[in-house]
Amino acid sequence: MDPDIWQALGQLTIYYSLLEGQLRFSIWALMGAEEQEPARIAMAGRPFAALVDMFCSLCRLRGMDERRIDALRADLARVSEARNRYAHSEWDVGRGPGSALRFRHTAKAKDGLRFTFEHVTAENIRALADDISRVATRIAWIEAPGDAMGVWPEESRQAHPGGG
Repeated sequence: MDPDIWQALGQLTIYYSLLEGQLRFSIWALMGAEEQEPARIAMAGRPFAALVDMFCSLCRLRGMDERRIDALRADLARVSEARNRYAHSEWDVGRGPGSALRFRHTAKAKDGLRFTFEHVTAENIRALADDISRVATRIAWIEAPGDAMGVWPEESRQAHPGGG
């Protein structure tokens, strides 16, 4: 398989780890934890979805902008689902140079046995990694006024319905 694919998967792994780290740091800051250990205990071993729940609940408790919280929650769910699709798949040689075949078998009560596959390029994987990085930045800037980070897309759409 193309080594560029492996490198892109490594980048994806690192960026997702950074996203989780930003989420944990923000939870700690929102808890007002003077000591780090109690916050670490509260977050230890929690799955990503539980960290998102904790973060969004703390944001609401602190009275942050509901639109930003909802937009960020949707972003976190989206990038987590996409990352999991890559991280929990099997990989094989793709259609041609620069591509790989990602495939996965699942068996769920709701859907039964399913087989999914797609041909992926390093650029596809890097685009997701970049998206994850953008979401991590939004976590860090959730309390910032609109002009500190630029207007959030959700705020722009509301200010200019029908366009950005």
